[in-house]
Amino acid sequence: MVISIITVVFNGKECLEKTILSVLNQSYSNIEFIIIDGGSRDGTIDIIKKYENQLDIWLSEKDNGIYDAMNKGIRLSKGHYINFMNAGDTFIDNFVIEKFVTLCNKSDVVYGNYMLQYQSGLNKIIESGLARNLWKGSQFNHQATFVKSSLYKKMEFDIQERIVADFKFFYSVYIQGYQFQKLDLVVAKFLAGGVSDQNRLKVKFHFWSIVNRNWKSYLYYSYIITLTFFKVLVKKVLGTRLSDYIANKV
Repeated sequence: MVISIITVVFNGKECLEKTILSVLNQSYSNIEFIIIDGGSRDGTIDIIKKYENQLDIWLSEKDNGIYDAMNKGIRLSKGHYINFMNAGDTFIDNFVIEKFVTLCNKSDVVYGNYMLQYQSGLNKIIESGLARNLWKGSQFNHQATFVKSSLYKKMEFDIQERIVADFKFFYSVYIQGYQFQKLDLVVAKFLAGGVSDQNRLKVKFHFWSIVNRNWKSYLYYSYIITLTFFKVLVKKVLGTRLSDYIANKV
C-alpha cells in the first residue's frame, strides 16, 4: 500500500528540514513524498533542493492559501492514503506509518492521537475524539489522519474556508456516511498556536456555521462560545506561558 505524505510550506526555512527528515526516516518504504511550496523567498527552496533526489514530486508556485496548496498536492498524489504533514510538523517516531499500515482496516478516514508542544516547553498527548461527535467541532487533526486518496480527489478542501476547511471536509464526509476508524496510536506532534488556535473564538463560530442547526447544536455552541471567550480573555490576562501550563494540567 502506497502512502502519500504531502508537505505544504511557505517561507518555512527554519522548520521545513525537521519535517522532511521525519518523513524520510520512516521505516515504511512504500511512501510517496510530495512538497508543495507557495513561492518561498527565504531559502526554503534551497532546503527542498538539498533533498530533491529523495522526493517524488515538488513544486514551487504562488497559491491561494494553505488549502489551495493542499489541494494541489492531492491532485498530484498517486498513493492509496494521504497524510498532510506540513512544515514544522513531524511524525511522533520513525515507525508510525508502518504501525498505521498494520492497524488500518481500510476505512475511508483513519486517524490517531497527537502530541501538542507548547511554547513553554511542555508537551501533552491529546486523545482524538469520536467521529460521531464532529457536530461539536474538530475531533482530530489532519496531521494525525490518513484519508483515502480517492475520497480527497472526489471532494478536496473548500478554499473559501480560510481557517476550518479541514473540519468542513471531515464533517461533510461523516454525514455522507463514509467510514471512520480511530486508532490507539499517537501519530504526530506539532506546536500549539497555529492559525486556528490563534482564532479560537472565530473557529467556534465557523464550526457552528457548518454543522446542522438544531436545538442540541444551538445549546452546545451557545455554551462553548461563551466558555471560549472567557478562556481567550484569561490567556490574554495571564500570558501565554502560564495559560499553557494550566492547559497542560487540565
